[in-house]
Amino acid sequence: MDSWSKSLFEGLHGIQGSGHFLTTGKVPLVLPGLRIKETPEVSFPIKPAEAQRLITLAKAAPFGRGSETITDESVRKAWEIDASALSFHNPAWEDTLARILQSVQTGLGLSQKRIEAHLYKLLIYEEGGFFLPHKDSEKETGMFGTLIIGLPSPHEGGTLCVRFGGEEKQVDFSSAMAQYQLPFAAFYADCEHEIKPVTAGYRLGLVYNLVQKKGEIIPSPDISQQVNQLAALLKEGRDVLSFPAAVLLEHDYTPANYSRHSLKLHDRFRAEALLKAAEKAGYMAHLGLMTHYMHGDLEGDYFYDTYSQSSGEGTMGDEIYEESLSVDYWEPGYPNLGSLQLEPGQVISQKETGTGEPTEKEAEGYTGNAGMTIEYWYHYGAVVLWPRDMHQEILHGASIDVRLSWLRYELDRGTSPDTLLPELMAIRQRIETKLEHPFAFWERALDWVSLIDVLGVFSAHSSIIQQLTPILGKALPILSRDQVVAFFVQLPVTNVRAIMTAAGKTGEPASLVRLMEVIAALRADTRLKSTIQEVLQALPDYLLQGQLQESKGSYSGSPTPRKTIKKCVIQSLSLAPYAENDPAWVDAMTQALHQPQSQDQVFLEQCLLPALVDPALPQGPLHAALKAQLISRFEQAAGEKPQPPANWSLEVPEGRNATAQSVLTMLRSFLESPVDRVFHYQKNQQNRDLVANVLRNHAIDVRFETERKGRPHILKIIKARSAYDDALRDWQTNQNWLARLKEATT
Repeated sequence: MDSWSKSLFEGLHGIQGSGHFLTTGKVPLVLPGLRIKETPEVSFPIKPAEAQRLITLAKAAPFGRGSETITDESVRKAWEIDASALSFHNPAWEDTLARILQSVQTGLGLSQKRIEAHLYKLLIYEEGGFFLPHKDSEKETGMFGTLIIGLPSPHEGGTLCVRFGGEEKQVDFSSAMAQYQLPFAAFYADCEHEIKPVTAGYRLGLVYNLVQKKGEIIPSPDISQQVNQLAALLKEGRDVLSFPAAVLLEHDYTPANYSRHSLKLHDRFRAEALLKAAEKAGYMAHLGLMTHYMHGDLEGDYFYDTYSQSSGEGTMGDEIYEESLSVDYWEPGYPNLGSLQLEPGQVISQKETGTGEPTEKEAEGYTGNAGMTIEYWYHYGAVVLWPRDMHQEILHGASIDVRLSWLRYELDRGTSPDTLLPELMAIRQRIETKLEHPFAFWERALDWVSLIDVLGVFSAHSSIIQQLTPILGKALPILSRDQVVAFFVQLPVTNVRAIMTAAGKTGEPASLVRLMEVIAALRADTRLKSTIQEVLQALPDYLLQGQLQESKGSYSGSPTPRKTIKKCVIQSLSLAPYAENDPAWVDAMTQALHQPQSQDQVFLEQCLLPALVDPALPQGPLHAALKAQLISRFEQAAGEKPQPPANWSLEVPEGRNATAQSVLTMLRSFLESPVDRVFHYQKNQQNRDLVANVLRNHAIDVRFETERKGRPHILKIIKARSAYDDALRDWQTNQNWLARLKEATT
């Protein structure tokens, strides 16, 4: 460790919180009135017969190996009963638990926080029972530690060993019963611990998850002197450090439970001192979770324990395939640097990272010629800091969303938009350099709500917004109608017109739906009256470009959902009253929504026709023109009702190859027969499949059934009348829609 880092940690070590990583104690014996489900109350102190009765109600502590759940007594030998099966019937037990919890709060340095103990398990260790070293996973939101309460149960051995930061403490519950006391121990979740083998008797304990209530913040002690010293050190560090720099805290954390409120022991006050000193020294600083990731070969056996994410015999071997340092999780509520990759020289730590038991690990099985591999994730609390005058330089490589969040942060702090204009221009340039990407990329890669929120503040700078018009036009369906309306209200008319036009010219049904919804919402805005009329006049062209009747694919490459096309039709008809005093517009819209030459029957039946017969939609010239055109179409198409074929004779084509010709020759007399409908072909499956494929490939109107009687099975070849059935179905559908259209017209 260099001299500057050594001085920094010496200063930090002078800031001490109260408490310790482990706290233990005893309270006067109060029996809990414990019952397991509906069984009789457990009698204490535990005698062998009673212990065996409890074991019959328990299950062996499980482990997972891949997708398989197993019991591995070489790692943990214990019995457990879930909290859901436990109940307490002594009213005094709640007071006893509250007294224990108060002592735990003081012992862990949490006396000014509100914490709760959530029952997790009843654990039973019989003679020979043990639990190898492990760390407890954080099993619920806000969990930071574990509480164990020993129950009166004569035993020897079973010592609890807890380790953290090179220090080990041992807790022996075996002597408490003789003193008519209840022993307890509580420790932080990132402490390694184990249960030594029980050498005699039965060791019983209630296990609780310690959970911190949200929003609880410990008032800080007076650390102003240390803050001044650290600020001076940070000023000196400008010439020493590589930025952004991550100063690691003492404890490990998980992404699920990492915030300023959840920092443990001394970390809380040391982090606060660093954050205050950074601000005083002209730095920007934020809490982050640094991850040391390693991927390498697997040595030994590996299992995944549902009780502890870190248990297991499998370890990483000497060959490391991949290794990285990054900050991907940040304290919520503040802007950050996004996914930040770090070099070792940017990490300031008093301990070597990537050693010991990881916070998380996961093994992979054999793949092809490769052996088994294992991944380690070590998560360390950190304060990430960088000089304020380097902020723009550091943001240069950050994602657009990260830069937008900082821009919004500065605006909220009251910074003038004119001052921040260069950063907005830089963001615009970043967007423009990536415009060649498919829009599906942008849909995922950008926080559109933040973008329009920021652009609204800069509405006076219309030229910047104008340059983003192409992508803003495509973004309309990603945003809600109300978000777009609120954005447009802030913009100059020229910007609104340009974005609306860009959205229309995409021809995408989803964009057109959102555009028309926004037009309907803004129709009373006199400022935009001429713009709305211009867009309405262009709407037929936009709809034609969208090719609604051809089911054109969307920008993501997948077919446009039919419900989106239906919405597009409904919105078009809903807007008609605002422009249908223009006969030319009505003609153009009629052509756009119904092209007589189109054969897209699904579009007609699922989108256009239901809208035209919907009495809730406004009835006007456009409705009338479309109905008249469709009535004419159906009347011309109706004709005579299709009649079934005179007989069952089918035309037999020439076979495409010798094999097919032989099959067709064999079946010719059946296929050409005017009366025979079913042919029974009893051969092995290979021959049955051959015959069926030949008939399918030559489009012969038959269907197949397999009769599984006897050996070999029988392939039943049944003549069909598919063409007649289809024609009859279409005729009946047309007749139905014709009647409904005429009814809606009267």
